Amino acid sequence: MLKVVLTLEGSKKIREEITHIKTIKIPQLKKRLKRSQMMEGTKYLIACTKDEIRFYEKRIPYLKGLLLSAAIQRHSNQLLPRHTEPHQIVMDKIDHLQVMIKQKREDIQMFSHYRTCVKQVALLVADQSDKLESDIQNHEKELSCYIEDAKIMGVEVNLG
Repeated sequence: MLKVVLTLEGSKKIREEITHIKTIKIPQLKKRLKRSQMMEGTKYLIACTKDEIRFYEKRIPYLKGLLLSAAIQRHSNQLLPRHTEPHQIVMDKIDHLQVMIKQKREDIQMFSHYRTCVKQVALLVADQSDKLESDIQNHEKELSCYIEDAKIMGVEVNLG
């Protein structure tokens, strides 16, 4: 199983997002839902609010799982400082890019399967999916350059 690689700053941001969802976002949505139900709001608005609550309730375990499976780095450099051999640096970078591409493809699948009637969330999901697609294309270009470097160095690359 591939591990997620996070910097300390990245893991802190995930923890902050979990806290924000639990303490601010979900309580706000529950208040909105309660007000809509008390004021006999439209079924559409109530359904949209329930969808948004479910989205955030499912996001919390996803983020916690991400933190649990993450390999935390002490610095933002993706390459491990102990590797000084050029071929090892190239192989580390190839491994890292493969992990990033796989994670972003999984994120795209998650976003594409999520259906909502809340326009803001739908637009956010579409925007995030486009960004992930762009990131994947950039990572794949960079990966092919490193694979070429590895071939020039005579290092066998195992793409898994």
